[in-house]
Amino acid sequence: MKSLRLFLLALATACGGSEEETPSMLGSLDTSEAGIVTFLQERGYRDWLAEPAVHDSGGPHGQVRVFFNDTAVQSLRADNATHPVGAILVKEIYSGDGKELVGHALEAKVKSGHGKDTWLFFEGPLPEDRRNLYGRGHEACHGCHAAGRDYVTTPLPP
Repeated sequence: MKSLRLFLLALATACGGSEEETPSMLGSLDTSEAGIVTFLQERGYRDWLAEPAVHDSGGPHGQVRVFFNDTAVQSLRADNATHPVGAILVKEIYSGDGKELVGHALEAKVKSGHGKDTWLFFEGPLPEDRRNLYGRGHEACHGCHAAGRDYVTTPLPP
């Protein structure tokens, strides 16, 4: 499979195009869909800075609580216009009453610069995280996130 990917990349480059790849790892996060599902199911983000409580989302997610990795925290504290590769936010999505965790959303900065294709988006329901939204610049995600500072719409908690 890896040799096929390298062949296609070489072919695209030879034909004047280019294939932009998503890094396979961002720190300890495997950015494949299966890797993200595993990370979320194992709650690999639970020691990150988090909002203090579940609350109404400013977007379509209902009841949420957001977690920020150190890279995202440092970038948001510095008030950066563009976040660095490796910034990751995880949104826990809760039932309407805010008591039951029913899914996750994740965004990870995977390429330098600005624009929807610099972010990898994931959203999936529990318990099995199937019927996921997944991909760089995903159409279902980037519309709302474009309103944020470099696609981050959630401010750091106080």
